[in-house]
Amino acid sequence: MNMNCLACKNKLCKADQKDCTGTKIKIIEEYKKAHNQSIYLNADKLVANNKAGTLSRAEEIVLYAKNQSYHTIALAYCYGLEKLSSTIKDYFKKQGFKVLSFRCTINGIKESDISPDLRDSVNCNPIGQAEAINKSTAQLAVIIGLCLGHDIMLHNYLSIPFTTLIVKDRVFDHNPAQFFLHEKPVTEKFIEALDNKFNMRNSQWLSEQLSSDNPPFILDLRHPDEFEKQHIPGSTNIPLKSLSRQKNQLPGDKTTTIVALCNGGIQSAYAIVYLFSLGFTKVYNLSGGFGSWKKLQQ
Repeated sequence: MNMNCLACKNKLCKADQKDCTGTKIKIIEEYKKAHNQSIYLNADKLVANNKAGTLSRAEEIVLYAKNQSYHTIALAYCYGLEKLSSTIKDYFKKQGFKVLSFRCTINGIKESDISPDLRDSVNCNPIGQAEAINKSTAQLAVIIGLCLGHDIMLHNYLSIPFTTLIVKDRVFDHNPAQFFLHEKPVTEKFIEALDNKFNMRNSQWLSEQLSSDNPPFILDLRHPDEFEKQHIPGSTNIPLKSLSRQKNQLPGDKTTTIVALCNGGIQSAYAIVYLFSLGFTKVYNLSGGFGSWKKLQQ
């Protein structure tokens, strides 16, 4: 059955539950099988309740694996990404998993052993990787930077669930989407998006906004001890160095106005760049920090 969904103008499968293939009932029965129910429902938890866009792929793998009650993860990695793979291993171990690792040169097979037309050097062996993983206690395989074609062979031979964390793309720093998007770096886009006040706002402006029908989200980056002593009512305290780990406390709606503040304005300047990189479009730095707000209240 050849289909061309991109050419479809009405998208009735989404808009009106249209069954374009006539197999809806059969497929629904497949989803009702216990193992598919578990996978689908745990996948849904990654994006439900405004989680979409709040978790990195690595964090999603951790949450999914825990929901599936997996305790052992296998890393199937390219030898060219060994240093990065070691960092990934440490991350998953800190999340409570037993982590096994399988290098692509496992078995020491020469290319010429596979085909006489190739070199005598040891190179990738995705079938050997898959067979070794299958014999291990791993419950989930995480694929890291295998070459195109080799990854397909690994997929074909793996007998346990797998997911890809990193796709190899030597030109675009392992982010193939960049080829199609031709996007500018986040910092460059942020600078171009700055308004004539450089996204700085004073305490008087903030006071007016807090009295409006749609008050902003106040992000207080100061140390928790300082926050406990005194803070703007309704503000959320996330120290700058914890922001990436606690970004799930940020609003789910990326159009929400966020005002970041610290003691003087330096940390909050870093914060709004990071918030912009997460997709928030209305991010502002409180000029003078909490000190300026405190003076306004006196």
